[in-house]
Amino acid sequence: MPLIQLRAPVRSAGAYFRDSDTKHMQGTIEFLPTVQRIRHGIGVLAEALREEIAATGAVRPFAVLARALVGTPVEAALREAVPACVVHSASFEHVTPGAVIDAARAAAGANVDLVIALGGGSAIDTAKGLRFALAAGLDDPAALLPAMGAASPAGQWLAQISVPTTLSGAEYTRSFSATDRARGDKRSHTASPLASRAIVYDPRVTLATPEPLWLGSGFVALDHALEVYVASGAHTVADTLKREAARTLIERLPRSREANTHEDRLACQLAAWMADHSPLRTRAPGGGVPWSHLLAYDLAAIASVSYAVTASLTLANSLRLLAQTTAGAARTRELEAAIGLDEPLADFVEAFAAGLGLPTTPAAAGLDAATIGQVSEAAARRGGVDPDTCRRVLGG
Repeated sequence: MPLIQLRAPVRSAGAYFRDSDTKHMQGTIEFLPTVQRIRHGIGVLAEALREEIAATGAVRPFAVLARALVGTPVEAALREAVPACVVHSASFEHVTPGAVIDAARAAAGANVDLVIALGGGSAIDTAKGLRFALAAGLDDPAALLPAMGAASPAGQWLAQISVPTTLSGAEYTRSFSATDRARGDKRSHTASPLASRAIVYDPRVTLATPEPLWLGSGFVALDHALEVYVASGAHTVADTLKREAARTLIERLPRSREANTHEDRLACQLAAWMADHSPLRTRAPGGGVPWSHLLAYDLAAIASVSYAVTASLTLANSLRLLAQTTAGAARTRELEAAIGLDEPLADFVEAFAAGLGLPTTPAAAGLDAATIGQVSEAAARRGGVDPDTCRRVLGG
């Protein structure tokens, strides 16, 4: 089957390489030391896991399993494919230091030699976090966040295989975040050893994901495509991938709610990957502030808003704000043409989120004026921007 089906007319390659159109000829592509392999297909989970484990030489794998998957056919498939696997499951939402250290202790106690993450972004980040903790020799939850602000540990790092069940994209990043919810303190750490060695995209494992989480994470993937496109300078490779990711998610994500939607779900999985096009990092001249990305961090840290909801609250207003600049307006028009819209991109995005049943206002997400103020102030300090603009993006 084709991995992605084109839905809208695309700009021809020749249009990018006109001598007079030099803006598309500038930029940098960096090949990051991240994922070695991405395995994808309907029903590939068991074979892919066995082959990837064999490639590492591991004999005692440790699986971080999202709690929602306990007792489901997904857990059964994991245990059947990897009988020697030690399975650890708990609440991983927002990746608290306690959850990370508990997982690290369980892994150390079982003397494991490989980590498999099976679940959404929180399960995948917990797996990264436990590997960080083991490499750093951490055994105290209070020590995790301070250590994340220091240099990466030089100790032995376990390899990781990630099997995502949502569309958040955590599986292919070189970073993880953890949050002390009592203090509203969230930190991230980036290091190449944190990257997954392999990723397995099997749409069958996503069927156990609660629909609001699946759709919300898909909207986050759309955020990764649209906002970064508008806020960034033109780049041939990045633009091509982001446009295709956006078109695919817009077409396939609503259809993925229906029965027998394995192909639609697989297309969404691959589109989520293309939205960030790891392991490539592209840079081009120009760009604006990705307000939705900026606010997501503090919405999670301060207000404990799920990442499956943050983008639906902020993306439309972010796009409206970005479109007020000359560069942002031009980039917005490019996307509107590529997607085939006859209405403003921001208006379409807002209606699309509502059609998926996602909250599009702070009140719908249970945020009051005081919380909006806290989030805006924190995001403004971190991003070096105006807090009033943050409030506008939040709709406060």
